[in-house]
Amino acid sequence: MDFPRYSAPESLANSCAILLPVLVISALAENAEAGFLLLAMQIMQAPMTLIGTSISQVYLSTAGQEWKNGTLGRATIGVLGTLLRLGVAPLLLGCLLAPDIFALVFGSEWRRSGELVLWMTPWLVLQFLASPVSMALHVTGRQRLALVTQVLGLALRLGAVLLAHAYWPARIGEAYAVSGAIFYFGYLWVIGHCVQIRFAELFGQVRDALKFILPAVFLALLAMWVLP
Repeated sequence: MDFPRYSAPESLANSCAILLPVLVISALAENAEAGFLLLAMQIMQAPMTLIGTSISQVYLSTAGQEWKNGTLGRATIGVLGTLLRLGVAPLLLGCLLAPDIFALVFGSEWRRSGELVLWMTPWLVLQFLASPVSMALHVTGRQRLALVTQVLGLALRLGAVLLAHAYWPARIGEAYAVSGAIFYFGYLWVIGHCVQIRFAELFGQVRDALKFILPAVFLALLAMWVLP
């Protein structure tokens, strides 16, 4: 019964948390920082959204029954493990090489977008993990908590942008990127708490995924060293 009451404002808060700070940056920044940031977000979010939506639909199709059986935490761990093993490595590779890729594809004047992607790396990785399992909050009847979390995320991101403008105006884009990482770390923790994840199991999944992640990081660093 609470789903219609909370889902619409939750979605609105989520959209505002992404776009409103960019609009504020556009109004406050003296350079084209908002344009650089928007391009970085659009390029990186598109494949993540496609993959995340597909996995989310599969997760949601069984989440209700898993919750009734008391196994939703285990199912969530399984999804996170799959994302860690198959998705994080190519995402890290793309993020680490982003400055050179953006300069090559869009021109040297857009290298700044790639630099912002580097700063966005923790945010993008955590979002990639959290978004497909975010409906767990609704499955477990925590719609109000989901709304509160998104509203706090909006306040965090907007506050970070305004604070950076006041004290570090040249780093306003980086501040927005860091605030995104902080939010999605907290969001993932909230989801894990609601589905009763044993975080030792999650760390085990991270450890198992390192055999995929570390080679990707090595290749990225090697390419960064070789490229002029």
